[in-house]
Amino acid sequence: IDCVLNDWLRELIAQGIPYEGKESSFEDFRLRVLADPALQQQLMGIDSRQELVTKAAELGHTLGYDFLLPDVEAAMRIARESLQKRIA
Repeated sequence: IDCVLNDWLRELIAQGIPYEGKESSFEDFRLRVLADPALQQQLMGIDSRQELVTKAAELGHTLGYDFLLPDVEAAMRIARESLQKRIA
């Protein structure tokens, strides 16, 4: 985050309440998709990156997984970088 740390921001930070959020369950969802051809079929053939991210999140939430769109985007970025390293 690019910001100026001034007195106003320091005060906001000092008043902050720690966030005890849930850990993303995206990895569990990813493993389930890899093990289930029917789920794979629902995601195959989507040409748009954003549509794939959205569909994966919708499908995951429908199945009871708790993760955000940025979790899907990060996983896709990591997979792409890993593939690029292997073929380079």
